[in-house]
Formats: sequence, C-alpha cells, structure tokens
Amino acid sequence: MKLELKHFNAYPPSLKIMWEDTICRFEGIDYDNESVILERVNVPLDEIKPILRPISFILLNDFEMSISDIDHLQKMINGNTTEYRWLTHRTISHLFQNHYDVFGLIKLGLAIDINTL
Repeated sequence: MKLELKHFNAYPPSLKIMWEDTICRFEGIDYDNESVILERVNVPLDEIKPILRPISFILLNDFEMSISDIDHLQKMINGNTTEYRWLTHRTISHLFQNHYDVFGLIKLGLAIDINTL
C-alpha cells in the first residue's frame, strides 16, 4: 500500500507532515499533480509522511459516543478491524479533526507516530 490523496481528504489544515526531516504545515491537495501542498510548495506523496496519533491513544471518555462506536473503536484499537465506516459521522469527524490514524498508516510505515517525535 502507498499514500494516496484520499488519505488526506478529511484531515484539517492543522495536520503536520514530515518532509525532508522538517515538520511542515499541510495546506491542501493538488489533484491535478497528485501531490499535497506544504507551505505553498507542491510535494509528491512518496516524499512525505503525515504525523498522526495512533488510534490506540483515543480517550474513549474524550467526548460522548454511542455504545456501538465505543465497541467498534475497541476493535480498531485491538487491531481487529480498520473499518471506520461503521462509526457515526460525529466520531469520524472527531478522529480526523484530532489527527488520529484512521487508515492504519503508522503500522504500514506511511505515517509518523506523533509520540515518537
């Protein structure tokens, strides 16, 4: 698996990305060139790694969730699933807004665990 533009669609501009050993600000996606925009520079996907929180670091008491969301997040934390589509929109939004690794990119070596910086 490799990084794709779809991995960046839902993350806010506050996402930080490692490029050439420098932490840069994510500014958007350039669909025409299939690259991301970092501090006004287009950068190919194979040169970057997003900085994300592991899903295991989510605080289940952090905000109000449904019982089914809590159960599903526990499965994600335990590595039993990477299917986030069964979560409510509110929970998914919370995960992206707080830069959680929804797609399992850290485990694949395609993202950096924020706790290792």
